[in-house]
Amino acid sequence: MATTQNTFNGNGSNLGPFLFTFKWLESTDIKVSVGGVLKTAGTHYNLQGLNYTTKTGGQVLFTAGNAPPVGTNNIRIYRDTDDEVLSSVFSSGSAIRAKDLNDNFTQNLYVTQEINNNALNVDGSNAMVGNLDINNFKVINSSAPLNGTDLANKTYVDDRVSTSAVAGSPYFLQDGAGAVNRSWSSKLKDVVSVKDFGAVGDGVADDTAAIKLAISAAIAAGRKRVILPSGSYVISDTLDLDGTPLGTNYGVVLQGEDTVASKLLFKPATTTTPCITLSGGSAATTNKQVHSLTIEPFDSSYNYKGIGIYIDGQCFSVVEDVNINRLNYGLHVCNRHVGSFSEFNTFNRIHLLYNNQGIRFERDGGNESFHGNRFTNVLVNMADGQFGIYCVGTSGPGYIYNCYFRINMFVDPGATGTGIYVNNTTTDFNDGFITCENPVVLQAAANGQWNMYGKFRSLGGFSYAAGTPNGAFCFDNSRKSSTFTNAAINTLTPNALQGSIVDENGNGDYPAVFRISGSNIDSVGISTYSASANSVYLGSVGFGQTLEAFTPWFKFNTSNGSVLQGYATDYYLCDSTGTSNQLRLKGGRVGGNIGRSQTYSVTANAGVAQNISTITNADKTKLSMVYFTIGGSNFEKRYLLAINNNGYGSSGYVNTLATIWELGVAGVTGPTFSVNSNGTLVVAITTDRNLTITCQEIGLGGQLLD
Repeated sequence: MATTQNTFNGNGSNLGPFLFTFKWLESTDIKVSVGGVLKTAGTHYNLQGLNYTTKTGGQVLFTAGNAPPVGTNNIRIYRDTDDEVLSSVFSSGSAIRAKDLNDNFTQNLYVTQEINNNALNVDGSNAMVGNLDINNFKVINSSAPLNGTDLANKTYVDDRVSTSAVAGSPYFLQDGAGAVNRSWSSKLKDVVSVKDFGAVGDGVADDTAAIKLAISAAIAAGRKRVILPSGSYVISDTLDLDGTPLGTNYGVVLQGEDTVASKLLFKPATTTTPCITLSGGSAATTNKQVHSLTIEPFDSSYNYKGIGIYIDGQCFSVVEDVNINRLNYGLHVCNRHVGSFSEFNTFNRIHLLYNNQGIRFERDGGNESFHGNRFTNVLVNMADGQFGIYCVGTSGPGYIYNCYFRINMFVDPGATGTGIYVNNTTTDFNDGFITCENPVVLQAAANGQWNMYGKFRSLGGFSYAAGTPNGAFCFDNSRKSSTFTNAAINTLTPNALQGSIVDENGNGDYPAVFRISGSNIDSVGISTYSASANSVYLGSVGFGQTLEAFTPWFKFNTSNGSVLQGYATDYYLCDSTGTSNQLRLKGGRVGGNIGRSQTYSVTANAGVAQNISTITNADKTKLSMVYFTIGGSNFEKRYLLAINNNGYGSSGYVNTLATIWELGVAGVTGPTFSVNSNGTLVVAITTDRNLTITCQEIGLGGQLLD
């Protein structure tokens, strides 16, 4: 086979010369291409070393700046003989020269050689070099391919992506036992991509309409997941994940790649236009979710406008792995429609960066209830004047309860940020842990209250805004308070008792309620600061009152343990009987019965002597003084007695120290007193009427304890 071309490898710098070996008829028939692109003689290259006698071979030298790039056989020097005009044309009667005849035959020969070299033989013996350009024409009537490198026709390709099944065809087959062949069309329709409907994601074109079409198509196809591939999508209107303005129970999941790759660049029409809405379906489960994307303004002219994600009367929705930056509201949880409520929604791994209000709860026409919503792994960044959590009852009081808040806040250094604001809203039975870095403010209106089982801590401290009512904020470790109203303690302020000594030991483990343990010991201790005047107070608060109205009744000085102070003028110390006159403190004096007090009944039995056993002093080392009274109808006697046990088995001793009063009658004889060998005071008396005996003992020494 005749040589009609030579190929060479480019290296990006070699200009040549490149030597070619084929024969040629005219120098204009010598062509040069690089990477399939025809080059121009005199501009890109020059021919040199041409032998016009033999017309065989020559050289190609590329001009400066036109060195062929790196490639394999990307430099092609070939012959393209003119096939339109004969080399020599004979006229009638002209002389015929051998050279002219030879040139014409040579021209035909060269054209034939070039055709032969460029032809594709059926048996594959002459492989094509370079690309086949059919100039926008079609290859028709081709058969189905057999080998991997065979040309595939349209019928074959259509069949492979159609919904029909052909046994043994290369359909999609999932790994794993039991997997079945599926058409590629079926497989690719498992999810809906916004790009299937024309979304571009180039940060310039408005993709709102395309994404809305994707949402509608996904709902119509059985509420499939809507995929937001990597890109920046311009949004100029609200994307409703259930496709209707008022919402239903079910909608779609909007799924991005991640918070860096998938972005919605929002152009809100107003300061309260939502970017994404999940609405309706109160009291019902939903499949509406938002995952793995970022929402931020299209440009700075839209900063602090619009709402990132708007939850309107929705329950059981999920928002996860989402960043919302520099809008008016980041997350807006709202009860707007009559009877609607937002409950049991989950917000996880959320970053709310420099929104005017990071999280907004609002009752605006719907039910009061915000119940069971859960915020975990949430970071809220605040610049000057911005709010972390903002709660407001616009149409009536809101009620946030049984929710969980695990939120970290960060206020820009030097800025004034409000961590929590509450207005016309109350909270109950919420739990969690909220932390902040740098000083932050908590604020409530007169009808706002935030109660939470859990702590609010700030590295840099936190304060309560002016006008915030007492008790409006209450955490496990802190409470909004002012000084007590009781005059005895009106220089002091109530606050929450820390539930743990963690992070307290920098200054000391106080105040604290703690365990005291040892061998067979498991007790409770109370510690306060050891500085003078620190105490444990006991007192009371009236119904509906705050701690500021606390009334102290007792104070035990814990700095040295020397003082137990009462705040009333009259006190009693008594046993389980509750008898108020056992030990009495009044005006700096001690009174009352500081021994035993017992009462006995004597039944009338005229003319018959009776012995009544009363109190017993069994210890000879102890002396008891007894105020003894006996009385009945028209009869009364009072004595002061001293009694003591003999201690050696004989009768004891009784002395009447004083006869205080006697009103006797003929029908009563006695009383007389004795102490038996057990140390029991025995009263002998004869009476014709019922009598009552009362013994009130004043013990001495250990008798007080017996």
